Amino acid sequence: MSWLESNRRQAIDVAAYCTIVTLYGYVLYTHIFWRDELHPFEIARISPGLTELFFNSRYDGHPMLWYSILWIVTRFTENPAYMQVINGLIGAGYLAIIWLASPFRLYEKIAISFSFYAVTFFIISRCYGLGLLLALLFPYVRSRWPEKKLLAWFVLGLLANVSVMSAMLSGVLALYFLYQIWQSKGRGGIVTQIPGMLLYGGCLLMAVIAVIPTADFELNPWRSRLVYEEISTLLMTFWKVDNFGIAGLLGSGVIFAILLHTFWQRKILILVIAASVAGFMLLQTLSDWPLSDRHYGVLYAAIIVCWYFYRLQVPAAGLNIPFITILSLNFSQGIGMLLLMWQMPYSNIEHTAHWIKQRGLQDMYWVGILDAHTAPVSALLQRPFYYPECNCKGTYVEWSKYRAAWQRAHEYSWKEEATLEKVLRETMDNTGRKDFYLLANDFYFLGNKGRTEKTVHIGAFRLQVLARFDRESIIGDERYVAYHVHYTP
Repeated sequence: MSWLESNRRQAIDVAAYCTIVTLYGYVLYTHIFWRDELHPFEIARISPGLTELFFNSRYDGHPMLWYSILWIVTRFTENPAYMQVINGLIGAGYLAIIWLASPFRLYEKIAISFSFYAVTFFIISRCYGLGLLLALLFPYVRSRWPEKKLLAWFVLGLLANVSVMSAMLSGVLALYFLYQIWQSKGRGGIVTQIPGMLLYGGCLLMAVIAVIPTADFELNPWRSRLVYEEISTLLMTFWKVDNFGIAGLLGSGVIFAILLHTFWQRKILILVIAASVAGFMLLQTLSDWPLSDRHYGVLYAAIIVCWYFYRLQVPAAGLNIPFITILSLNFSQGIGMLLLMWQMPYSNIEHTAHWIKQRGLQDMYWVGILDAHTAPVSALLQRPFYYPECNCKGTYVEWSKYRAAWQRAHEYSWKEEATLEKVLRETMDNTGRKDFYLLANDFYFLGNKGRTEKTVHIGAFRLQVLARFDRESIIGDERYVAYHVHYTP
């Protein structure tokens, strides 16, 4: 390749990188928080020290790296917009590796940069973008500084502390790392890695301690396992559609066959992908957490990391049409999500909190139903709400057995007036208040969607409708109604 051609390609890569970061940065700037973003930020904000941070996050099932970053941020500001700044920098980091420091071809860089995961992890401030950054940083460190193996072990240790799924991936990559060392330097080379392995082992132990469930943890007492989630794992990594059933198994089989064909010259990378899929399915089976689109990003990251290593090891490999085809599946979903985020608000949480504050009602006694949906509003207001599910006040949710038992007792039947009257009466008895403000989730609560009444009577309770926050949003279950509740026996 001539000097002129090399500089032309570098200029294209830099221009594309700057354009994509600017585009994603704008969408991030206009993005409206949803509950999963505000929950860890609020835990970090209210925790005076790292010990309290560890205790307050005990129900969440995540290692501490993202929470610790947010804790540092909240020592300087309580504005969650700065969390978006940090997340944007993380997103700019993994895009920089893709565009400026990877062996990918131009069409592969485009497909990966506009994948569902690269788009959403940049715009939605969760720990998953950090996981993608660290996963891509591992092959970059291995290729850029092959002699700095301790640094590579440290990157894997950090990756283990992002999420449970990332910890699984870090373990698989650690085994692959040892295989590379054994292949190049034999058994003696493995012995020289004992300090790095101890460093990684210590980081992994920290992650395990953080995710061990607290004794009174219980998340979803009503959840039934969806078998299609497990048998469709590989297909869902690239194309997320619900209720695949047996078709999902066949689709996953086709994708695995494509990956076999793609990595056949480096069969060890096939084992890395297979081990990642097996670990993901095992954690999926054992976990009580409901899976969402973002969780499959760890498998996407595993495949992209393997492709990074493959391109390094087989630089002459040309266009692989089957592989670029499955990348294109996820590329199309990424473009669709980007357009959706551009056109539609993500949630009604910020609009609801702004209305309450604008009306000077933030210091009133507020009750939130359901807790997981209304707690983010209280977090933005920095005012605790009372939640019937836990018989407690707070600005974030704790997934306790008390809460799960309460949900079982009330059967989650919020659209039945008898259940609602029972909950309102319990609230009145537990708080001693016959007059309070209620923020209710409109998606579940009383079947209020589309109703126009200004006053709703539930037994001896009169609920005066103050405002509705039901704009169409991407997170469809974050619609709210604000009431002033009076007990009138």
